[in-house]
This record gives sequence, C-alpha cells and structure tokens, in this order.
Amino acid sequence: SDDLLGLVLHKIAKDRNICLSGELVHFLLMRLPRSVCEYERAIKILDQKSSKLSRNISILLAKELFGL
Repeated sequence: SDDLLGLVLHKIAKDRNICLSGELVHFLLMRLPRSVCEYERAIKILDQKSSKLSRNISILLAKELFGL
C-alpha cells in the first residue's frame, strides 16, 4: 500500500539522517518504480546531490535529478 511504501521511504531517509516532507514522499511514491531498491537509490542520489549543490532536498530537486 502507499502508506507502507511511504513509511519505507521515510525509514530509508531517516537512516541517512534526512527528513523528507510528506509532499516529497507522496511525489516520489507516485513517480518512482515501486521498489525498495529504487527508493534507496533515489534517496542516496538526493542526499549526495543536495550536499554537492548546497540545496535542500525538495520536489524541485527531485524533478531536476530524475527528469520527473
């Protein structure tokens, strides 16, 4: 279910000390393949690129990075 997958995304992010907004989680759930591996990859990319670019993790950043 979407609720369970949302919890998975939050847990993956929390393990990396990242706090995701509910809007971003919903955005990712609706656009990424439904796979824990894909969620882990996406969070890793968001974390690395946000640090490199000195930007907050946001829907706009996700759109840019993943072409969504």
